[in-house]
Formats: sequence, structure tokens, C-alpha cells
Amino acid sequence: MLAQAVGQTLSKYMEALLDPIFACGLTPPMADALKEMAHHIPPIRGIVQDKLLDLLSLILLRTPYRPLGCPPSRMPPLPSFARDYPGFPNEFKESEIRLALETLGRFDFSGHILNEFVRDVTARYA
Repeated sequence: MLAQAVGQTLSKYMEALLDPIFACGLTPPMADALKEMAHHIPPIRGIVQDKLLDLLSLILLRTPYRPLGCPPSRMPPLPSFARDYPGFPNEFKESEIRLALETLGRFDFSGHILNEFVRDVTARYA
């Protein structure tokens, strides 16, 4: 609601807040808030999308997100929200996995080509 009310005025502050937000893990209110932020604050949309893809990949595949064409031999670095904040889980509950799958299907990742990522996730959970 804050993103909708204030809009782009928040953009210079939001980037610094995203890592602590993502370090708390995926919850339904967080997914909804990220969707609103990405929609109402366009300057941070790409950052939100990238960090959310990293979080979903960590939950679903236990590895950081690999963009399309990333060589299999090259391991992407661990995102700062998972590296710098204590308490980020190594294992995830079934409810968190379900929420990650739902978020992957509902979130607007326009500008990203997710074919390989979705294929890898589908192969694991099909």
C-alpha cells in the first residue's frame, strides 16, 4: 500500500531495504508486497525481479538463479541476502516450496527469459 501511495518517491530508499526484506524468506505478504513494489515503483522493478528469481531458485533448486545461457560449469554467486544475513535457511518446508511455485507462476517477470529455469523447476517437482 505504501508503494502505491508514494510510488517512485520510495525508489531511492527501497534498494537498500530489499536485502533485509529478502533475508526474511518468502511469505505470502512479502510476495504481495514485492508485486506491488515492482508495479508501482518502476525504477526498482528489475532489482526486485532479480532478487526474487534468486530467492525462488534457492528455495526450489537450492542454487542461485542462472540466467539464460549461463554455462553449467559456472556457479552464480550466492545473493547477498542469503550470504550476509544469519538465519537464512538451508532447508525449506513444503509450504514454502508451494508458495515459491505459486509466486513463480503469478509474478510478472517481464524482461526475463525463464524457459530453462522453469524447465529445471518442473523437472524437479513434476
